Amino acid sequence: MDKATKQIKSIVFGVIALVPLVFVPIGLYGDYFYAPKVTALTILAAAFLYVLLVNRRSSGRLIKSDAVNFVLFLYFCLLVVSVFFARDRLLAFYGNIYREEGLRTILLYLLTFLAARAAGKVNDKFFVGVLATASVVAGYGVLQFYGIDPFPRDFIRTGWRVAFSTLGNPNFLGSYLVLMVPLAYHYYISKSKKAAMPVLALLFWCLLATQTRSAWLGSVGAAIAYFALSRMRRRCIEGAFKRSLEVLGLVIFLLIAFELQPDIHLFSRFATIPQETLEVLREGEGAAPGGSYRIFVWVRVLELIRMRPFFGHGIENMQIPFTELYMADMVKTFGTVMRVDRAHNEYLHIAVSAGIPALLLYLSFLGITLRRGFRRIGKVDMALPLLAASCGYLIQAFFNISVVSVAYVFWAFLGLLAGGVDEEEMTGK
Repeated sequence: MDKATKQIKSIVFGVIALVPLVFVPIGLYGDYFYAPKVTALTILAAAFLYVLLVNRRSSGRLIKSDAVNFVLFLYFCLLVVSVFFARDRLLAFYGNIYREEGLRTILLYLLTFLAARAAGKVNDKFFVGVLATASVVAGYGVLQFYGIDPFPRDFIRTGWRVAFSTLGNPNFLGSYLVLMVPLAYHYYISKSKKAAMPVLALLFWCLLATQTRSAWLGSVGAAIAYFALSRMRRRCIEGAFKRSLEVLGLVIFLLIAFELQPDIHLFSRFATIPQETLEVLREGEGAAPGGSYRIFVWVRVLELIRMRPFFGHGIENMQIPFTELYMADMVKTFGTVMRVDRAHNEYLHIAVSAGIPALLLYLSFLGITLRRGFRRIGKVDMALPLLAASCGYLIQAFFNISVVSVAYVFWAFLGLLAGGVDEEEMTGK
């Protein structure tokens, strides 16, 4: 079992620390970012299944029969059923090109979760390696923001002057950084690791460089969750308050420094968040373009959900009925027919793809997992930043989509957060 656990830890480390670096910049029309990551995840998932096969007599200790895995299994079953209700079943299984998030990829996420649970407790070297990778990803993103890119661009990203790094999109890079930033300030605040401060500065600067408001909201939510959960669990660490003020000072300094750059309007972009929210609530689809586009999609996605509330329209199949039913609406509102293949809200997207019961199971799975993580704060070293990071990701997911660039990191974090069933560890309030 010790050997198997070590092997699984190595696999999980590969998922979180190595897969984000995987991209293949070859050919003007090649898939640099998504298909290569699916391939890497497939190899690592196969390695995990091989470890389970070799240790099949002890598989009951590696894969627990508990509420977390049971609800997850039911959720996957409904996803499988939704494939049979899809207009294009091959698309539901394999996923769209440049998306690659069909049923096979979601299965990889679930195996990643199970592997992370089976890995048990991981040490500081594990997360130091994760932050080292995050620093490379963030550093590359910052270079892109300033017009420096040593790698060729594909036909989509030619001319982009925004940070997207090895994730392929500023939104996706922002989602990744939402997961990484809490690890960095935890190492400084709770572990007093001075080297974490420059890492935090780099990650935060890159987060600003993504210009992604959903990620900014997620990061704020993660920070609030971190300090609120810390107080709720009464974690008193000597010097933590002073170091928290130092982190706050660093963040304020970076915000001002970023704003003072030429042609940067960071604070005004922050201000548009509540402004557009009020406009959307007051004017709906007649609001400013940033908010009206999402409202346009959300309203019609709700209509699609009402049409097929139980099993949805099939994974990766939303674009088909959306285009057929709302082509005239798109032309009237935006002057063109757009490709709307995602709901731009992860929770609505699950409901429209696989049905309301699948969404309820997903939310139940999250609730059970996060509750388990909350109970582990103070008992498991990294439970606090993992829980805060997961909360931040779930906040940004309200305005974003699940993608193969970063979703596997979130599922791995959930697995580490839930851990295995250890009665002694889980006792107490």
